[in-house]
Amino acid sequence: MAGVEDFRPIGDSPEHSFLGVFDGGGHIIYGLDYRDEALREEVYREYHLSRAPAPVYGGLFGVLEGGTVTGLTLTGSVGGTVAGGLVGWNRGGTVSSCASFCTPLVWSV
Repeated sequence: MAGVEDFRPIGDSPEHSFLGVFDGGGHIIYGLDYRDEALREEVYREYHLSRAPAPVYGGLFGVLEGGTVTGLTLTGSVGGTVAGGLVGWNRGGTVSSCASFCTPLVWSV
């Protein structure tokens, strides 16, 4: 996915979580690189202004809630305050026949 501009995780918050079914068909996504340095700086700014920053869910799927992801392999790196490669935060979803070779870059504040 090199060269993809303005990528946002699928289901990027609990309010907009992924609820559907994603069948990757056995495909491989190479080189996901989700870091969003501008968003990272905003999180730090909010924290240092004594405000609780909103979590940033890093993964191809940011928040998976009740949905299903199957048949997919992913490589690359993802960043966020909650990061996990294929899925940043799994809230009762199902992941099957998948592999993630991503490096999670967890931001601490």
